[in-house]
Amino acid sequence: MKKFLSIIVILFCLALVSATTFTRQENRPSIQWKEIAREQAWVDSIYQKMTPDERLGQLVWVRSQADWSEGNIAAVDRWITDYHVGGICFFNPSFEETPEKLAELTNRYQALARHVP
Repeated sequence: MKKFLSIIVILFCLALVSATTFTRQENRPSIQWKEIAREQAWVDSIYQKMTPDERLGQLVWVRSQADWSEGNIAAVDRWITDYHVGGICFFNPSFEETPEKLAELTNRYQALARHVP
């Protein structure tokens, strides 16, 4: 009798879990295939315009800090123009960076980048 009761409880739990799973899937937004196709076409068009060096450079991220010397910031400028880096990661170990300085550097770096969508 205990085995039978255990089996019934297990089956009830499985039914409950599967019912909640199907309910959650029904509430998901429908996939807009036309939107996905349009976005993929845009990505492909940008990718086709890039040289092999630019494609490789997109895999690389470099570090930058707003409190660096002008020489270090100029080195990041060269990495962007020479190696077509994919992104910049800002660090703030001294806590002296301001949002204005970060915005200034971001605009400076974006002006140097090619194919910025």
